[in-house]
Amino acid sequence: QLIRVSDETHLWAQSYERGLHDVLGVQAEVARAVAHEIQIKLSPHDKQRLHPEKRRSINPQAYELYLRGRHFWYRRTEEGMRRSIECFEEALQYDPSFAAAYGGISDAHTMLACRGITPAVESFHKAKTAARQAVRIEPELGEGYASLAHVRLHDWDWVGLESDFRRSMELDPGYALAHYWYAEYLMAMGRTAEALARVQHSWELDPLNSVIN
Repeated sequence: QLIRVSDETHLWAQSYERGLHDVLGVQAEVARAVAHEIQIKLSPHDKQRLHPEKRRSINPQAYELYLRGRHFWYRRTEEGMRRSIECFEEALQYDPSFAAAYGGISDAHTMLACRGITPAVESFHKAKTAARQAVRIEPELGEGYASLAHVRLHDWDWVGLESDFRRSMELDPGYALAHYWYAEYLMAMGRTAEALARVQHSWELDPLNSVIN
């Protein structure tokens, strides 16, 4: 259901019944329908991203394990990070081509190194390898580029780094963490005003995100 908050007007409703393997397709279908109802003009890239042929089917067990992994990752504890890696790796056992799970592995290894829990050189290598695998499998996955840019930032791997951040946000403008991590890069570059604006934007995209808050 789509309800306008200001006056509680009921604008649209639709029911969907699909198999769990088609969960990403349903998300795209709902997004297209809502955009049409509220008369948002989608960019050509957004239309392409939401096109039914662009959404591959996904193993339900792999997707649930990915969501569990992200849940543990957001805890920001050593136990949480390690459990998230276990979930992402188990997801890949169900679906070896699940690019987002590789992105999750990358993010977890990056944070373990940043917290001083694991050796930086070894962990950043694992993180880069996983992120590059995500990008290789699914070149249109903004999350993969964001993970790669994030680990490169903390590894002081500067060459072409801003391009990777911008690529991730072009592919998935709504991925709030990409904007947040880009703000970290801007701070490192001394571009404070831009950094504050970017992190504010990330918060507007995902105001309940504990990391961004």
